[in-house]
Amino acid sequence: MAADPRVRALESTTVSAIDLLSGGVVDLNGFGSQLAHHGFLDRTALENVLMMSRLTGDKARQLWSIVQTKVAADPPKFDELKEILKRYPTLDALLRRINEDHKSFEGEILSTLAVKYSVTDQQLDAMVSDVHIREISQFLVGWKDLAKQLGLDQLVIDDIQHSPGITVVKREHRVLTAWKNAYFRQATYRKLLEVLDKYQST
Repeated sequence: MAADPRVRALESTTVSAIDLLSGGVVDLNGFGSQLAHHGFLDRTALENVLMMSRLTGDKARQLWSIVQTKVAADPPKFDELKEILKRYPTLDALLRRINEDHKSFEGEILSTLAVKYSVTDQQLDAMVSDVHIREISQFLVGWKDLAKQLGLDQLVIDDIQHSPGITVVKREHRVLTAWKNAYFRQATYRKLLEVLDKYQST
């Protein structure tokens, strides 16, 4: 499965992030405290990072590594990270780069999907196959937005959200499956491609 676009965006900006964070433009203690407050690491881990070295570069590298690991495990934390970065005007360039790379990687994945699952005009109005639903769901993130754009009832969305032991990828799969079950013959390739276009632009 391709890496989440949010994770890839953070990976691609690693050098810029470390340069900025270690360049004295922000107080690493305060930045680390913000990360701890938002659950990226606990206070003990933060103290260990801040005490590990006198070199700000080492501290910055470790903090950014923790950020990447947390977002990889819990992609919605990406939005929380952006809210933290917005509080630091000196990190505005980093925030812009992250946003640009995120959109770029997201668009790249969806463009790949459009090519990989391209169908003829005659097939556009056919129901999406279960095989394609399973494969496409692996590339998608932001399952709640996807569910709303597909027109799923709030009760269905709540059921997916509160299903025990379900992973983010499984939620994407369940959203598409629930959409197909709800709309049956209207769950066509044409409709799905329309939704993916909207999904890409949001």
